[in-house]
Amino acid sequence: MNSTIIKWPGGKKSEYKHIKDLIPEYNRYIEPFFGGGAIFFQEEPEIAMINDYNSLLMDFYRLVKKQDENFLYQLKMFEKNWDNLDKFISEINEKLEEIFKFFREGQLTERDIEKDIDFLLENNLSKFNGIFDEKFVVDIECMFNTMKDSVIAKIKRMKKIEIKKDKKLSREDIYKNLETGFRSGFYYHFRDLLNDCNLNRKDLNRTKHIAIFYFIREFCYGSMFRYNLKGEFNIPYGGISYNYKDFGSKIKKLYSNRIRKIFENTDIYDKDFEMFLKNINLSKNDFLFFDPPYDTDFSTYGGNTFDDTDHKRLADILEKLDAKFILIIKNTQFIDNLYKNRGLNIKSYDKLYSYNVRGRNDRETKHLIVTNY
Repeated sequence: MNSTIIKWPGGKKSEYKHIKDLIPEYNRYIEPFFGGGAIFFQEEPEIAMINDYNSLLMDFYRLVKKQDENFLYQLKMFEKNWDNLDKFISEINEKLEEIFKFFREGQLTERDIEKDIDFLLENNLSKFNGIFDEKFVVDIECMFNTMKDSVIAKIKRMKKIEIKKDKKLSREDIYKNLETGFRSGFYYHFRDLLNDCNLNRKDLNRTKHIAIFYFIREFCYGSMFRYNLKGEFNIPYGGISYNYKDFGSKIKKLYSNRIRKIFENTDIYDKDFEMFLKNINLSKNDFLFFDPPYDTDFSTYGGNTFDDTDHKRLADILEKLDAKFILIIKNTQFIDNLYKNRGLNIKSYDKLYSYNVRGRNDRETKHLIVTNY
């Protein structure tokens, strides 16, 4: 099975089995809500047009299509420094473990461990093997403080875990937790930098911006998307299981012959779906796959809302579309009423979600497959 090249919420890789026999022969593949593009990567169309109303995401695909050398360099910097963290942590782990054990036994206060960690990191900066290169981290002081705060927070949490479980952590678990403190600090520094770029920072090169975006998408928890009221992306680091993700293999995949070939005859857009469809000349030999945001209270991906008015705009377009299409969408009362009397063919299947974030998704739900043929 051919997989996607970026983690994206609402992916349709598992849905392919429900629609693969329904997909007609076509000359051109068109996808107005592209996201991670799971169906596109399964189909590997010879000619395609893809669109998503998220410029960061589509600029990522443009750089991949171009096989951009600067983008490759930026990604390689992430790979190198992510790997260097392991070497650094190994060198200072004994001292870190000692600080935690003294804190665990009450021989150090919270203020003490803050001073000790600050001193330890300050005196071992040379061992970071270039992680604090200004060209890479952009803001050295911010990176240092974010990493330090993350490690201190992890040490405090480790003590709370031991108290709650009335059991001491093993040396292996201590190491894994301390390592997660460093790696999450690395992640949070670049998450903050991504938010600065998204909201108000204009001095960073766009290619660097997209490299940060890709790193964060790969290492955020569950590939989820969530923004706070300030417009800041706030998904946390994935945790211990993410510490040894092979980022290098992800980069190799982006620059593989297969990916280069897939994008060779693919046009890339970042418009509102209606604007996108109005500006392309559709024919009866085209096939369109639609995977819009669902009808839920949590229907914002990449900070863009998609409400009932947008769903109605889409349904009105689909009712009049001459080219063949497949739409997959979660069934709700609103969606059922929206599509049932439009002369379209509707099938359904059950879907089991992996994540249920704050009750926003029922773990088990029904999805609709809507076609005009």
